[in-house]
Amino acid sequence: MQLGKSIRLERIIDRKSKRTIIIPMDHGLTMGTIKGLENIATMVDKVSLGGANAVLMHSGNVGAGHRQYGKDIGLIIHLSGATNLSPDPNRKVLVCTVERALKMGADVDICPPQTLYVRSHS
Repeated sequence: MQLGKSIRLERIIDRKSKRTIIIPMDHGLTMGTIKGLENIATMVDKVSLGGANAVLMHSGNVGAGHRQYGKDIGLIIHLSGATNLSPDPNRKVLVCTVERALKMGADVDICPPQTLYVRSHS
C-alpha cells in the first residue's frame, strides 16, 4: 500500500482496534440547518472528544468545522449531494471535485453510490 494511503487510513481507522467511528454531518445540504449542527466546529469538537475517528461532510462545511484546536479527527468529504428543495430530491449531482477535496485536507472522499475512495497524492 502506498505511504499516503496508509497515512490517510490511519487518520480514520483506529490502529489498535482496526475499527472506526464516522459521524455523518452532511445532512445540511439535503435538509437545511439541523438542530445541534448550527455550530459545526463545536459539534466536531464534541464528537472528537467522544471518540469519533472522522467526520463526513460536504465541502461547504469544512471551513466552518475546522477548529484549529482540540483532538485531531479525520475528514471525509462527500463529493455529491441532493436537496429536498429540488423537484427530484433523490437526484445527486457532483458538488466537489477530488482535487478540491484533497486541497481542503480530505483523508477520504465519497462518490455515489457511497463508495469510499482513499486517495494518495501520486
